Amino acid sequence: MANASAKNRLRANRLRLRQLLILTCVVNVVYALGRCVSVSVRPAVVRLVAPDRGAWLVWLITDGILLTPMALLALWTKPSYSSTPPHDLLDAGMDITDSANWLAEYMHDVIYVAALSLGVSAFWRYGWTLLTLLPIGAAVLAYTASQKGNESTNAMATAMETQNTSNMSRKERRLEARQARKQN
Repeated sequence: MANASAKNRLRANRLRLRQLLILTCVVNVVYALGRCVSVSVRPAVVRLVAPDRGAWLVWLITDGILLTPMALLALWTKPSYSSTPPHDLLDAGMDITDSANWLAEYMHDVIYVAALSLGVSAFWRYGWTLLTLLPIGAAVLAYTASQKGNESTNAMATAMETQNTSNMSRKERRLEARQARKQN
């Protein structure tokens, strides 16, 4: 039964990687057609245009940003098989379709934002500015993770305080409240 689960995870990981590869190929074709082909309405003429150096640089940088997380995801999902025949599946690799895995989710976000940026860059000169969403997203993710950590420690401290105050008599609580007001 556990092997069936590993096989399902392997199948789901392969499907997700294939979908991401198709997305990358489609976006690259759209970028190439958008940057290298100019269509005029009047007169109806299609002509080839040589993109400038900046367009090639954007293409290379964005493709690097697209392919690096894909390579990492492919590495993380690499299955391991037994060395003896019949070469049974031992481990299907990390589950990249699980939303609880925050690192895999962030890699998906990087791929989607880079693909969006490349697709927009095909028709707008400043589409690469969408790549600034990546560090902003990482900062927001780090901030929310740190706040969740603070909330859990604050909740524990509050629970401890209420437990301590519940053991105190009414007179002791009033005295503590007066002292707190004097300090403020």
